[in-house]
Amino acid sequence: MKYSSYIRKLAWAYVFLLVNVNLQFNNGNVINFTPAWIGLLIIYMLWDSLKIQGRREIAVVALVLSAVSWLLAFLGRGSLLAGVICGVLILWINHMVFGSLSEEAIDLGYEEYGQKFRKIRDAILVFYLLGAACELFGYLVIITIICAIVLLITAVYVCIILFRYSRDLEKKGD
Repeated sequence: MKYSSYIRKLAWAYVFLLVNVNLQFNNGNVINFTPAWIGLLIIYMLWDSLKIQGRREIAVVALVLSAVSWLLAFLGRGSLLAGVICGVLILWINHMVFGSLSEEAIDLGYEEYGQKFRKIRDAILVFYLLGAACELFGYLVIITIICAIVLLITAVYVCIILFRYSRDLEKKGD
């Protein structure tokens, strides 16, 4: 399989990691139609193909914890602690993924993408901090709206860059 197809799959993984489409019921149960554990599963499966530097076991722990958190939320028993731990692990995984992608892009002659991947790595940190701010200040509607807009823009930007990189690699034959 071509490297460009791995990048395309990674872009889809980030759709699941960065975009939340939830349906919440009055009894507290939540159905997340874009669960993070699916994105983590895709990243786990691509780990060696994308030459991600770092401990693969972190992805396994995050995947299991994310799946359990998703199930607990569905059952109306969400856990803040599990969500926080999972968020920290996902930040660590993002750091490894985009650090490795940056180095690989530069090695392949795509310096522009290498720089963008470093910026994305940093932007995802801000993304998660804003998500935490939305949770903390949820009662302030204007802050929640601003955070939601920034989060959406970040998510769309990350996915667009990954899809473009995949397309450019495909054109070049990588």
